[in-house]
Amino acid sequence: MSVYLDSSLLCKLYLYEPETPRVARWVQSQGQSVGFNSLHELEFLNSIQLHVFRKTLSQEHAATLQKNIEDDLAAGVLVRAPLEWNLVFAEAVRLNGLFSRKLGSRSLDILHVAGAVVSGCDRFATHDEKQAALAKAAGLKLLQV
Repeated sequence: MSVYLDSSLLCKLYLYEPETPRVARWVQSQGQSVGFNSLHELEFLNSIQLHVFRKTLSQEHAATLQKNIEDDLAAGVLVRAPLEWNLVFAEAVRLNGLFSRKLGSRSLDILHVAGAVVSGCDRFATHDEKQAALAKAAGLKLLQV
């Protein structure tokens, strides 16, 4: 079973930030692939394009980062985790009804947790405290990065 990273951690693997080396070492230490779904892809690509828009990243560097994702998918570092979106949204609505009024969960965080649940991941990593609380409430094992 693969590890589910929220998009923020996933982006740290490719867009250099001070935490990038630590997150990369942690992912390698897990000895498992990282699940990668269409929500991850959208958020990653959007993050890259926002950096281009803000002129903190060139279009050439953005293309290299996209190639790095493709290379990691080919190498099995990332594994495509196709999601049945009707099931994800049904789970997200269920989680919302159970936990949002108690935890203050945001829609995108709920979608990630629901995606992990529906895809069969039982291990979830995030630095977001509210998302972590939701993942734990949903029965996922939280991983410390």
